[in-house]
Amino acid sequence: MNLISLRLLSGLTLIAALVTSAQAQITFTVTATANATSFGYTAGSPYTFTFTTPSSYSNTASSRFTPWYDAWREGVSAEPQLWTSVGGTAVLGSFGRPSKPTSFVDAYANGALSLTAGNDASSGTIGLRTPNSGTANINWIQVQLNAGLPSFAALGSYGEPVSYFQSYVGTYNVSGGGGITMWDNNNSPGINFTPTALSITSAVPEPSTYAALAGLGAFAVAAYRRRRQRAV
Repeated sequence: MNLISLRLLSGLTLIAALVTSAQAQITFTVTATANATSFGYTAGSPYTFTFTTPSSYSNTASSRFTPWYDAWREGVSAEPQLWTSVGGTAVLGSFGRPSKPTSFVDAYANGALSLTAGNDASSGTIGLRTPNSGTANINWIQVQLNAGLPSFAALGSYGEPVSYFQSYVGTYNVSGGGGITMWDNNNSPGINFTPTALSITSAVPEPSTYAALAGLGAFAVAAYRRRRQRAV
């Protein structure tokens, strides 16, 4: 193999690596109705909560993998950030990593799922606010789903969460079990919602990302052909 061929192979290998690194992220979207008219919410009205993972999440000391459940957790600031974003129509503002994070996604073999984004700091927030507040005031969001979900496979040891939840992409009717509780940073009584649906999606990179990578590949091939023609 000549030098030009080696360079082309190296370039195409780099492009392949870029495509691989542009991994999907998992987004959990929970639809729920407010249990009471308070904090700017209307009883019986639907709202959504979304939680999005990074494309890769390494094992942490806070995480747990047992024969009964798998738990990817961010328990201290030294551990990787579990949620790249938390949002939905239920909240306003922009999610920010808590100063004392307590975030996790727990999948149980009995078909339960827990999603949490919280700040363990006194009076701390996660950058989000309720509709009636002009400033960030949400300290904790905890979702517990107990009905309508499949039995989640118990890994017993660490597994990449994106790969794991890609096996469960879909929409589920979760009425009949569980609940959502949200606290503000004044330690007010919890704001409660009743979950009705869960959607698990695997987001892929924007088409423009693939177009750019395809352009790089075409450029490499064209350059290779030109050099071959000159060498002949």
